[in-house]
Amino acid sequence: MEHPSFGTGLVVDVKPGDRFDVLEVVFPSGTRRLSSLTPQLAPAAGGKRKEKPPARPAVRTSAILPSRVKAAPETPEPVEPTEPARIRYDESASGILARLQKGDFGPPEIFRLRLRAEELVREQGFQRLISLVELRDVEKFPHQESVCLRTLRELRGRAILADEVGLGKTIEAGIIMKEYLMRGLVRRVLILAPASLCLQWQEEMSRKFGLAFAIQATGREWSEEPLLISSLERAKMPARRSAVMESRYDLVVVDEAHRLRNQRTLNRQLVAELAPRHLLLLTATPVQNDLRELYNLVSLVRPGALGTWTAFKREFITRGDPRVPANPEKLRQLLRSVMLRSTRVSAGLQWSKRHVEVRSVKLSQPERDLYDGVSDFAYRYLARSGGERAEHLSLLVLEKEMGSSVQAAMRTLKALTRRARTETENQELTRLQEMAAVVGTQAKMGALDEILAVDPSQVVIFTQFMATLEYLKAELKKRGIPVEVFHGGLTETAKEKAIARFRDRARVLISTEAGGEGRNLQFCHVLVNYDLPWNPMRVEQRIGRVHRLGQKHDVMVYNLAAEDTIEAYVLETLYRKIRLFELVVGEMENILSQLQEGTSFEDRIFRAWNSSNRREVRRRKFEQLADEILAAQKNYEQIRELDASILDEN
Repeated sequence: MEHPSFGTGLVVDVKPGDRFDVLEVVFPSGTRRLSSLTPQLAPAAGGKRKEKPPARPAVRTSAILPSRVKAAPETPEPVEPTEPARIRYDESASGILARLQKGDFGPPEIFRLRLRAEELVREQGFQRLISLVELRDVEKFPHQESVCLRTLRELRGRAILADEVGLGKTIEAGIIMKEYLMRGLVRRVLILAPASLCLQWQEEMSRKFGLAFAIQATGREWSEEPLLISSLERAKMPARRSAVMESRYDLVVVDEAHRLRNQRTLNRQLVAELAPRHLLLLTATPVQNDLRELYNLVSLVRPGALGTWTAFKREFITRGDPRVPANPEKLRQLLRSVMLRSTRVSAGLQWSKRHVEVRSVKLSQPERDLYDGVSDFAYRYLARSGGERAEHLSLLVLEKEMGSSVQAAMRTLKALTRRARTETENQELTRLQEMAAVVGTQAKMGALDEILAVDPSQVVIFTQFMATLEYLKAELKKRGIPVEVFHGGLTETAKEKAIARFRDRARVLISTEAGGEGRNLQFCHVLVNYDLPWNPMRVEQRIGRVHRLGQKHDVMVYNLAAEDTIEAYVLETLYRKIRLFELVVGEMENILSQLQEGTSFEDRIFRAWNSSNRREVRRRKFEQLADEILAAQKNYEQIRELDASILDEN
C-alpha cells in the first residue's frame, strides 16, 4: 500500500466497522492505523489490487449445526431504518400456513435444536464463552477461559498459545474452535499435528467438544471434509500441496508449532501460504535455539508485530549471544499482542504428587522356559530371514505379548505356526505352544493379587492385549472382585456406561490402550501397568488418565515387570535413567521428538533385544539407547529454561 506521507507499507490487519474498516499498516517508520476511507491510500507501485476471492465451496455442517440452520456472517450488515413492519404472506409463507393447518409438524426436538442454533448465531461479540455448556468431561480452569476470551476478543483468533506443558493448550484450542463454529463465524477447520498425535486429537475433539474431525488419509478429504486433521508431513507433500491450498480453511491450528520456527522449511512455508483468517500455534517452547525462531513464529501469526528483522535484531538481540534478549521487558510487552502464556505459578495450580513402585516379578520355571524359548526362536528366525517385514512385525508383537500373558502370546504362536515355511519352523512353534499350554498360575497375577490386597482403592489396570484383558477379568471375578472392562471394541454408549459403573460401584477397571486416550479418570488415583508398552508415549498417556489437572489425590502407579525380560530393560531405560514417571504429562513428546527420526521407538527396542542372545550385549544396546534419551532430555530441559527466561515474568 502506498501513502504520500509514510511511503510503501504492508497491510497486516483489517478491523471491520459499520461504515469503514481500520487498516493496520507497517511502514518503514513504524506501524500506523488508517481509515479505509483515506483517499490517499492506493496499491503500491507495480502492484495489483487483489481480486475478490472466489466464493468458498459449500461444505457439510451437520457436525456443527442442524443442516437447515443458516450460519450468521462474521460481521452483520448494517440495518437501515425502514417503515413500520407490515405482515406480508408470500408463496413460502402460504405453504407453511397450509402445513400448519394440516397439523404437519416436525419432531419437537428438531424445533428446539433450530431455536437453540438461532439463539447462538445471534449472540453478539465475545462477552462470554457460549461453548462451555456444550463441553463434556472437561474440567475448566480460569486460566484457560482467560486465554480463550483474550484470543477471541483482542487477538481476533490469531495467537500463539504457549502455556507450560500440562496446562491444557489442546483444551484452549478446542474451546476457541467450538466458539467460532457455534457462532457460524468459521466453517472449515484444519488441525496440523504430529502423525503420532492425530488420533489423539480426533478423540479429544469428538468426545469433549462434539466435533467430528476426519483424519486425512486418501487425499479426497481436502475438498470433502470441513473439519480435518492432518500431519504436516502429509500436508506438505508436493502431490497434495495444490489440494491443500485450494481448501481455503477459515481456521488452522498447528500443534507442536516450534517446528515452524525456521522460515526456510517447507513446514513454515505451507502454513504461511494457507493464509487462514484465524491461526493458532500451540507450543510450550517457542524458542529452542535463538530469538530468530521467536521472531519467525510471531511474524507468521501477525506480520510486523515485531517490526523488521533488522530493527528487531538491533533492539532485542544481545550481540554475541542470540539466545539472550537485550531488552526483555519491552519484548514481553510486544509479545502480549500475539502470545498467551500461562505457567503453573501464574495459574495458581497445584499438582498432586505421583508415587511409583516397580514390582519385579520372578517367573515360574514353565514361564521362564517359554519366555527364553520364544526369545531364542525370534533371534534365530530374524537371523535367517534377513529382516522380512511381515514376520518381523509378527515377532515384535509376540515378544510384547510374552511380557503380558500366555493367553496373549498363544494367539500369535498359532498364527505363526499356520504360516511356517519349513517343517523345522513348524516343529519349533508347535513345541512353544505345548510349553505355553502347561503354564499354570502366572507370576504377574500373583503380584496383582498382592497389590489389591494391600490397597483398597479403586484401581485402573492397563494392558495392551484383549486376550490379557479377558484373562484378568475371569481371574478377578473368581476372586469376587467387581470388574468393568473398557476397550476399543465397545460402542460409545457402552464405553460411557462402563466408566459410569466403574465410578459408582466397581472396584477395578481393566482397560486396553483405548482407555489411555480421551477419558479422564481423576476420580481414581491408583493405576497398575500390568504390561509395559515399549513406547514411552503410551506409558505417559496411561498415567495422564488419572494424574492430570483436576486430580485431588496423590497418584500411585504400580509397574509389573518380570526379571530379565524386555520389560525389565525398558523400565531400567525409562525409569532409572530418565525418570519417566516423574515427568509432567506432555513432556515425553518433547523429549522423543529430538531423537533421530526414521524408525519407531518400539522398533529400536525390538532390535536392541534381538541384536544378540547374549545378556551382556543386550544390556549394552539398551544402555546406548538410554544415553541417547538422556541427552535429549537434558537438551529439552535447557530449552524449557531458555523459554522461561525469555517469556516469563521474573
